[in-house]
Amino acid sequence: MQNKPEVSLIKENDDGSADFMFNLAPEYITAFARLGIMTAIQAGLDGAERYDPDNEEPPAPAMDANIKRLAIEAGFIAWDEEEWKPEGIVFDWAGADDESLVNFYHLVRKEAIAQEREACATTCEYNQASWTEAQWNDACARCAEAIRVRAAQ
Repeated sequence: MQNKPEVSLIKENDDGSADFMFNLAPEYITAFARLGIMTAIQAGLDGAERYDPDNEEPPAPAMDANIKRLAIEAGFIAWDEEEWKPEGIVFDWAGADDESLVNFYHLVRKEAIAQEREACATTCEYNQASWTEAQWNDACARCAEAIRVRAAQ
């Protein structure tokens, strides 16, 4: 590779990031493309390991503050600090009813859709300066479809 690459600062953004322009010879572009493809393949292989049936089972889900908050909002009765509270138990399952379970399902679903929308918004904010209108239309259509699919489940 004979031509030396040039990197120029275009602007510094308010969020602390910066935009740069790269002037690369064709052989550098080819090398970066190969590196990008190999990195994507490796990331895919690494990510696929979790689907390997020979891998250990992931740790069992544990009760966290968010699950507890949603369950209480749905109508489940949580143990406070009663002295007769069973150790390690968060909810009084004797008070559980079908309505609370249905409410919990809908709250979890609503939360998942909100997280999906937040992820979409974050992606949009991150890419707003660099995408063309066609890229925006495509990304928004994919995001909307993903939200619809999740909502239908």
